[in-house]
Amino acid sequence: MGLICSGQWNREGQNRLKWIGDDQQVYTAKSGYSILNMEDQMSSLEYFQLLWSLKITPSALVWAWRILWDRLPTRVNLVRRGVLLGCTLCPMCRERLENAQHLFCTCKVAQKVWDLCERWIGKVTVRHESIPSTFKAFI
Repeated sequence: MGLICSGQWNREGQNRLKWIGDDQQVYTAKSGYSILNMEDQMSSLEYFQLLWSLKITPSALVWAWRILWDRLPTRVNLVRRGVLLGCTLCPMCRERLENAQHLFCTCKVAQKVWDLCERWIGKVTVRHESIPSTFKAFI
């Protein structure tokens, strides 16, 4: 995604770059952040297209979709929806908040499960700290 283009000549005849991520054509942190979010959403669309093209059972598709959209009933999501819980820490490690990212990518207990799975299938993979990156790596 090219957000900076050249070819604009100013009155003094000098070539200068122009930021096209903002109407004012001036870079701001807000416009840069907006572009990054747009790129994240675009890559999410790629993940979902890839997901729905898989030849797996519908229940597995829905489960994967819920993970990618962070729609699992984790403790953090339950509290966000107004369910009162005593503790939002991960029940397995009790070190961080229980969200999908932690449960599937960063929890040290989950890491041990991933280790066992890798030994079982006989393949070592690169560990990612984001669910979409992990999903894409497995595909």
